[in-house]
Amino acid sequence: MMNLRKNCLTICLTILAISFELTNAFTLSSAIVVVHKNADAVLTKQSLSASADDASNTSPAERRKKYWEKDIVFETSGSGLMTNDIVVGDGDSPAEGDLISVHYAGWYDSFKEEGYETSGKKFDNSRDRGDEPLQLIYGKAQIIEGWNEGLKSMKVGGKREFIIPPNLGYGDKEVKAPGMPSIPANSYLRFEIELVEVDNSMLTKFRLAIPAPSSLFEKSFF
Repeated sequence: MMNLRKNCLTICLTILAISFELTNAFTLSSAIVVVHKNADAVLTKQSLSASADDASNTSPAERRKKYWEKDIVFETSGSGLMTNDIVVGDGDSPAEGDLISVHYAGWYDSFKEEGYETSGKKFDNSRDRGDEPLQLIYGKAQIIEGWNEGLKSMKVGGKREFIIPPNLGYGDKEVKAPGMPSIPANSYLRFEIELVEVDNSMLTKFRLAIPAPSSLFEKSFF
């Protein structure tokens, strides 16, 4: 009988010991989980804080410039002109002396002032003046170099977006035109240009080569 009680007591003590160890192990495991969760929370908070700091250090003007410099979409030439074909045309490309017709819309951004839309500040749109496109003699008209370079490889029916750096645009000069917003010096220009027509007929070139009657009267012969 004594041995039976002794065995029962030994069994009870063993069970208590095992229970105690399991409880400690569970408590320790729980503590580790909590520590890891807290660590993850701290790391997440630090990451979010860093992201917020990065965003706060980037001005709206800098973010607009990055939007304008999305290299995935635009092709950049050696001169710095960026182009993106919205619609690829299938007609003629302009050559020097051709009479070309274009519709266009233009925006500018100096990336210094705040409050602009991402696309920049609109300063002109040929369609606002009606359905008649702008006509000019390619290679001879007084247009900015960015237009000359960008139009050269376009085809009739095409629509192309240009981003023109200041050295191919208006440079360090402020541009003012009647009834239009002035363009600050050193502004980047963004245009959407549609090449409507290329007239390279000999008749048109002959007609363009003849001076207008008014210019004959204005010319001094003495």
